[in-house]
Amino acid sequence: MFAALALVSMILLLRHGQDSEIAVAGLVAAGLVFSISFFVISIACDYRYLYFLDLAAMTGALKLASGGNGISPQSQ
Repeated sequence: MFAALALVSMILLLRHGQDSEIAVAGLVAAGLVFSISFFVISIACDYRYLYFLDLAAMTGALKLASGGNGISPQSQ
């Protein structure tokens, strides 16, 4: 569920394209890649390795929920 939330929030954040949203999308992408690396090499099956993905997904969702007016300082 958190992987799906992370993927959706990453796509939406990248579509908006503001600098802060791109930074959060990078954090979410890093969380997804980190989690996928454990799936591929199967070192461990422990949930504690997925905490980073959970926190990144929640950070992306919080960034989307915080809204903003979509006006960058350069365009004012």
